[in-house]
Amino acid sequence: MVRAREALDRGVSSTVLRDQMLPWTVASIVLVLAVAGTCLVLGTVTGWLLAATDLPGRRALLVLATLPLAVPSYVAAYGWLSLRPGLQGFWPTWAILTAACLPYVVLPVAAALRSADHALVEVARAAGRPPLRALVAGLWPQVVPGAAAGALLAGLYALSDFGTPSLLRHQVLTFAVQRQYGSFVGRERAALLALGLVALALVLVVAERALRGNAERWRRAAGAPRPPRPTVLGRWTLPALALVLLPAIVGAVVPVLALFRRLA
Repeated sequence: MVRAREALDRGVSSTVLRDQMLPWTVASIVLVLAVAGTCLVLGTVTGWLLAATDLPGRRALLVLATLPLAVPSYVAAYGWLSLRPGLQGFWPTWAILTAACLPYVVLPVAAALRSADHALVEVARAAGRPPLRALVAGLWPQVVPGAAAGALLAGLYALSDFGTPSLLRHQVLTFAVQRQYGSFVGRERAALLALGLVALALVLVVAERALRGNAERWRRAAGAPRPPRPTVLGRWTLPALALVLLPAIVGAVVPVLALFRRLA
């Protein structure tokens, strides 16, 4: 705060806002929205596949789905760079951060679906809704608190991560703060950029609370909730397996194998 106040007194803020803050803030916002949105969609689908379908080996697959938590995102980025030295930009950064953050949504969604009352889906079907709309109407209100919280964690992780964007040369606010702070002549600018980073984090927290709201999403009826009746995937079993395993492959398996290959 002291450094930022010095920058305001010296008139540095206008230069920073005009030349640096705006493009780096836009890049950070785009990355956060992309990672959080992808994690929300893929994490919800993956959690449903692991909790409410007949996917074979769901317990083992749930463990595999959490593998990216054991590998820091910058280690995954370094592993991919050892395979593809020219890898850089938004899309590789988005893919690696999404793989690293997906378990933040998968785990609470799977837990919420296992304890949810699936009788509401049958009520929606009895009201005349198609199967997919009945599934969404009956289960989504019970899943949204965990899914929104997981997406918030994913967005905050993408906003605060420095290693992956710096390794992949994607200029976002964290990368800019480190570069300005390391120059020894622009620490006031680094302080202003860091304040912008804090402001974006607060916006994310407020947005998650607004999305979650204060609605009551627990069961009031007497008796135990009806357990899920596993959905038969049929010909979609192999695509579902690929979807569940893809984050572990991108975020853990391939980077670790690439690092062992370098050691060998």
